[in-house]
Amino acid sequence: GNSVAQLYLGVLYDEGVGVEQNLELAVDWYRRSADQGNAGAQCCLGDCYRLGQGVEQDYSVAFKWYRLSAEQDYSDAQLRLGVLYAEGLGVEQNLELAADWYRKSAE
Repeated sequence: GNSVAQLYLGVLYDEGVGVEQNLELAVDWYRRSADQGNAGAQCCLGDCYRLGQGVEQDYSVAFKWYRLSAEQDYSDAQLRLGVLYAEGLGVEQNLELAADWYRKSAE
């Protein structure tokens, strides 16, 4: 039940470090951690959905996870939200919001 340990297990399965790479298991561990509010896991889960790794690609679900993470001041997720807004992926394109998220990430 430790969200940090769950995040790290996700990373190990995602990258195949010390275990055989298994993207579906990575997603499972990220989700367990993300559901507990872990910003790092939420960002990683967003990556999985954005890239279609271990799950079907879905930009709107990626946006949801990035948003939850970004609202906790997780800079990587803030940057990725900026990209989604700039490119109109999973959300209506909005360059002003993209710039806002880029700025938050940079700060």
